[in-house]
Amino acid sequence: MAKKASRTVPQEAIPQEVPQDQPVGQPAEPIKQVEASKPVVKKLPDSIRKQLSEPFSSKEVQWRQAGYSNGRVYFIPYIDARTVMERLDDVVGVAGWQDMYCPIGVEGHVMCTLQVYLGGEWIEKADVGNPSDDRCRSCQGNGGNCGACKGTGIDRSNSVKGAFSDSLKRAAVRLGIGRY
Repeated sequence: MAKKASRTVPQEAIPQEVPQDQPVGQPAEPIKQVEASKPVVKKLPDSIRKQLSEPFSSKEVQWRQAGYSNGRVYFIPYIDARTVMERLDDVVGVAGWQDMYCPIGVEGHVMCTLQVYLGGEWIEKADVGNPSDDRCRSCQGNGGNCGACKGTGIDRSNSVKGAFSDSLKRAAVRLGIGRY
């Protein structure tokens, strides 16, 4: 038979005197129904939203191999984290945005909270970035005896940097940047 855990109640939590006109276990006053407050929806002004979501030029978009299937190579477009920063600088100014990072767990994931200052208040969006699996540039990912990857073939310093960049780009998408 499982034993119940006993709890100790602090002495100050026990009422010293119960009023005679109030039954034990009943509240002194009826509980009032309170409506839950609705969340405040902060909306980007249309002009700012339009500028942030403007498509990038072909010079700003890069391509990388995403996979290989049935004799075909697949490529996907991406933008660099610096491109996101330049867009934010151009639209809201250098002092009009800020980013904060928080590592999450042991797998190298990073959460970026991206804030834009508009109309006297900060509007923030957040997302999590994944570490990249970058091949070591010193030994070309062959797992050689190099100091950068210590024989693993994966450059962890680049992997961590990739998580920060990825989280910034993902948070920026929530503001409309690159969402097309």
